[in-house]
Amino acid sequence: MIPSSRGGSSTQFNLFPWRQKPHQAWHFLFFNMTIVEVWENIDSIHAKIFNSNAEVISRDWLSVCSLHTADIQRFLKFHNERRSFMEKKESVAKLQREWMRCFGGESLERAVNLARYMMLFIIFGEAMADPEKKIFHNGNLQKLLGRIPDSGMRRWAFRECLGSCESLGNTKSKVSALIDKTQDSF
Repeated sequence: MIPSSRGGSSTQFNLFPWRQKPHQAWHFLFFNMTIVEVWENIDSIHAKIFNSNAEVISRDWLSVCSLHTADIQRFLKFHNERRSFMEKKESVAKLQREWMRCFGGESLERAVNLARYMMLFIIFGEAMADPEKKIFHNGNLQKLLGRIPDSGMRRWAFRECLGSCESLGNTKSKVSALIDKTQDSF
């Protein structure tokens, strides 16, 4: 969810089990944007891709993607690659195809649901591999929720994905609904 080029780790809370083609489409569309950056801009990116009258557009949404700490060579390499992505005009039709490959369809709602599903991996980590057994079975949800930090990426993902869940039952239903909404596309 945070690319390694941006300082992301290979911990269970930063990995998402992409299939190869959707993962490649994600990087075509978003270069090395983090899930937070995509989430905060997903509406406007979708509108630029699907509501454009132009035949070609630039991926100006990549401007939010930046390295904050790196040695000068890595910093320059990253920003030169990003600038190349941004400056290259892309066919709107190709961007639309890549969006559909990435999210399994054209709709913004589908993209938002997949982004929320990705957030479940930030929240629950490897337990998402078998949620029936590792999240919903025998009180595991309460244990997992007790391990979510008060700040940071996992707390952000919880708030954005699940909102304020007053009870375990409410949290369980929201998680189940998100899993159900993404099963056909993942």
